[in-house]
Amino acid sequence: MGKINLRIPKLRRGSYFPDDLLIRYSRTDRVVIAAVSEMITNGVSTRKVEKVAQALGVDRMSAAQVSRICSGLDQTVKDMQTRDLSGVTYPYIWLDATYIKCRDLGHVSSCALVTVIGVGSDGYRRLLGLNAIDTETYAGWATFLRSLRRRGVSGVLCVTSDAHEGLRRAIEEVFSGASWQRCIVHLMRNAANCASTRQKRSAIYAILHAVFSERDPDLVRELYHLACDEIAGFCKEAAKLLEDA
Repeated sequence: MGKINLRIPKLRRGSYFPDDLLIRYSRTDRVVIAAVSEMITNGVSTRKVEKVAQALGVDRMSAAQVSRICSGLDQTVKDMQTRDLSGVTYPYIWLDATYIKCRDLGHVSSCALVTVIGVGSDGYRRLLGLNAIDTETYAGWATFLRSLRRRGVSGVLCVTSDAHEGLRRAIEEVFSGASWQRCIVHLMRNAANCASTRQKRSAIYAILHAVFSERDPDLVRELYHLACDEIAGFCKEAAKLLEDA
């Protein structure tokens, strides 16, 4: 809309402020705040956010203002990392990690962002927690999983993750008695990485995708063994990995 000039009436007692229209002491609209926060969470730098804000009609928005706006995200993350999870049990959870660039004391380095998603006994799927660790090691995963136990995650029957040895060891220790299942997405990637050409990698993805798209467990098992035999014809290393899995 651009700039809007408002005539504020003077009252004999007190003062009038259109609270239903404007946020007191705020010069930035809530939609702009939400847009800036969304851009930051998607990796846009503060300098680039300033240029985008100008395109949206905001006359001035410095990097310092962007940082102040996004400081509210810190509390949101803290609340999520510390909230109580003991209300329901979580029989099924998924663990994964992705590596991102992180600025720490002016130095940019790679760190592992670990996440856990769980399906509760009430039937709802929730993001239970996330944290940044230096590397994917047994110690890093164990510390993260113990924090989930302290917050009330219990009743775990099955954990799905990749085949990282440190992670599997941490799962067995923290969620003793729960079964472990290898993530098929990671399995497909690991098998495809064994191929030497792009065509072979595409073929492995296509074959395994056809197998795992089936819903009947017996049919999936039968097709899986047939897929191993077919893949062995052009990539024995990938076929061996699938057999071992």
